[in-house]
Amino acid sequence: MRDLPATDVDDGHTRSDGGLQVVRRAAVVLRAIGDHGGGLRLTDLAHHVDLPKTTIHRVVNALATERLLQIDDGGRIWLGTDLALLSRAAVVDLAARIRPALVGLHRSLDETVDVSVLEGASARFIDQLAGTKALRVVSAVGATFPLHATANGKALLAGLAPVEAHHLLAGPLERYTPNTTVEGPVLEAELDLIRHHGIAVDQEEHTLGICAAGAAVIGPDGPILAISVPVPTDRFTPRRDEIVAALRSAVGEASRLLDLA
Repeated sequence: MRDLPATDVDDGHTRSDGGLQVVRRAAVVLRAIGDHGGGLRLTDLAHHVDLPKTTIHRVVNALATERLLQIDDGGRIWLGTDLALLSRAAVVDLAARIRPALVGLHRSLDETVDVSVLEGASARFIDQLAGTKALRVVSAVGATFPLHATANGKALLAGLAPVEAHHLLAGPLERYTPNTTVEGPVLEAELDLIRHHGIAVDQEEHTLGICAAGAAVIGPDGPILAISVPVPTDRFTPRRDEIVAALRSAVGEASRLLDLA
């Protein structure tokens, strides 16, 4: 683990920061690196953080000592290995905290209920309650799915700022079925509707014979997770209103359990 080289800039503060102030500054730095990608140099980071350069320098070195950040030989700053471990633990904790909402949704519909989080340009399943019907939809926890062709993925995209969603939709998009939308402007118009109504729908866009409804739990800084209900098409169409109503209720309950409501 390397330290950043000392800087000559004096921010005028010689006293030690109070505990809360230190935590807030560390959070600001971590969020900035998370938002703008690792590999930033100190000067790059200073453009994204409204703190004196010497303060950023101290915070970065302290976080690197705790392996929450890593500084490479070129002085570039990356998210650290221990932060990745904490992130995985947080995902498990997140799924456990909202489990009562998932159980209620599962009991209400007796259909499979999935929970996913945004991971790069994909949605990763972190929990699932499988339906009990003979014909049901089941996917592996830990699997990743495309954002543009799934209900949970589109719900997560719609929870982002439009410019962030646009970035994730840049480049060629894979067509999984004849129903997959691969045109960026068409998808972005759909995301605007999802932001307005709160519900995303997959009409056999990822897999023929399977439809889904999904909705995101939104926090102060964007989507935290998405809950989705994948259903064989023959059952989805007549139950769509019922599924959407139950999904809205579950998302509201999950928000309450996460102290967001």
